Amino acid sequence: MYELYKYNKESKAAFQDRQLNKNNNLRLSVRKISLLNMTKSNHFIYDLYWFINTMGNCWVYSVFDNSKEVHYSYATKQCYKFPFMGKHDLQIGNCFTDENYRGYGIYPYVIQKAVQQHLTNNPKGDVYMLIEQSNIASQKGVEKVGFVKSSKLIIRRLFGIFKLYEVND
Repeated sequence: MYELYKYNKESKAAFQDRQLNKNNNLRLSVRKISLLNMTKSNHFIYDLYWFINTMGNCWVYSVFDNSKEVHYSYATKQCYKFPFMGKHDLQIGNCFTDENYRGYGIYPYVIQKAVQQHLTNNPKGDVYMLIEQSNIASQKGVEKVGFVKSSKLIIRRLFGIFKLYEVND
């Protein structure tokens, strides 16, 4: 079971400027996935998967501590896997933060940067995240930056294609 979160553009949290606060060595890097830079990635399989499923409309937001990648978040434009999205919308996920860097606000910082960048270029667009119902830490992280629960979903996958079923409580 998943929770579908939608970004609330009117949220007070949306206007807070977050900072990376673990130490001064952390830096954010954003790259659009392409066939040329995929082989240089630490997560080639994810890059290839999202590149194929979005026809290249995918970015990776990474945080590095010196040369070590400690967080990544994928951001994808509309694709067939998410039929609820419009052509100006963005979906953020898969996301991962190294266990040694959790609790320092990296995840909300990256999500906020992805949302800001997207809405600057697509002010009419919406931003969504699918989060497993049991992943409370991720839910709290996205709520910090202005996401609200939109609905509960059951996802069935057949050959990598998502079929979403809304659940009424």
